[in-house]
Amino acid sequence: MSDSVYRRRFPAGRLLFNEGHAADAAYIIETGAVEIFVEFAGERTRLAVLGPGEIFGEMALVDDAPRSASAFVLEDCEVIVVERGQIKRELDQATPMMQILLRTLIHRLRVATSTLPQMQTPISTDEAARVIARIKSEHEVRRAIDGGELVPFLQPIVRLDDGVTVGFEALVRWHHPQQGLLGPEALLGSAERAGLLEALDLMVMRESARMLAALNRRLALAGRRPVFLSANFGAAHFADDRLADVLAEILADANLPAERLKVEITETTLIVNRDANAALARIKAMGASISLDDFGTGYSGLSYLSQFPIDYLKIDKSFVATMLDDRKTGEIIRSVVQLAAQLEIDAIAEGVETAAQAEFLRNAGCVYGQGFLYGTAQPAEQACAALFDRA
Repeated sequence: MSDSVYRRRFPAGRLLFNEGHAADAAYIIETGAVEIFVEFAGERTRLAVLGPGEIFGEMALVDDAPRSASAFVLEDCEVIVVERGQIKRELDQATPMMQILLRTLIHRLRVATSTLPQMQTPISTDEAARVIARIKSEHEVRRAIDGGELVPFLQPIVRLDDGVTVGFEALVRWHHPQQGLLGPEALLGSAERAGLLEALDLMVMRESARMLAALNRRLALAGRRPVFLSANFGAAHFADDRLADVLAEILADANLPAERLKVEITETTLIVNRDANAALARIKAMGASISLDDFGTGYSGLSYLSQFPIDYLKIDKSFVATMLDDRKTGEIIRSVVQLAAQLEIDAIAEGVETAAQAEFLRNAGCVYGQGFLYGTAQPAEQACAALFDRA
């Protein structure tokens, strides 16, 4: 397409558009000057004189309203044309809250400057209600983190050959003051949007590490083997390599050896952070291990087993749920477990609910299992006490 479609030249004295007209483009000034003005009762009021690097004509593209002012070329100018479709694509990518804030701002600016009759605010009651609810939910999550409403839960991970608990996965639950006990689905989305997911992960890790360290001290005094902690960390943690330092500090404060920590990551984390290897290498160097969660739900999981320093892979519960009824799924699990063993990676099957599933996984060579058959997630203190009391 010709560059002339995207660049236009206008001579001085040219009226580019009138207040009240429909809009099809905005303009960025490269050279020259443009006057923006309104006219009422025959009198012309200048609103601004714009020069190189400034944009004009964009408001009508944002809210699909008529032009709120007129544009007049004061000096010969060259502009870059910004088409309506470009603006719309950018707006569609913005969050609902940002869309509403922008449209509200433009509406108030129109009321303050335009001589045309103004419509009501271009925001529906339903839109406003959704955005307000979203903001409130993000504030509630912030309050929950700061106010101790979020508590760690632990779910046992067992050896499939004898059913002995060898570790726990740290999860989170929300003791909501009005709604009672809520699962992670009630808070993770809001926490991520509010930029609180990292703080949430670290809070769960810190509290769980403290309780598990205390449990391991009691187990050692009783002559029993210690258990490990498997903690989840979202993609945001791996944007740089500082996570290892933070984890080392948490482990030191809890007096939990790094060898007792397994850092769980998802395939999405590795997709989003192609340079995550540096952070993972530092975590491995401190003595912790890496577990690839939800294995099989992504698009290129096998490649990650060679590209990244993975010690464990967790077979997603969706495979376990269907492996007894679907021959292909069962063969996939067998193949994955065998491949993992050849790479010196232990497999952990999630969502084990029946003895038949456990037997299938044992026969396939899977080392560890996790699921309702071995225990649901419990408050960390309760889970630790139950394990110690078990003969």
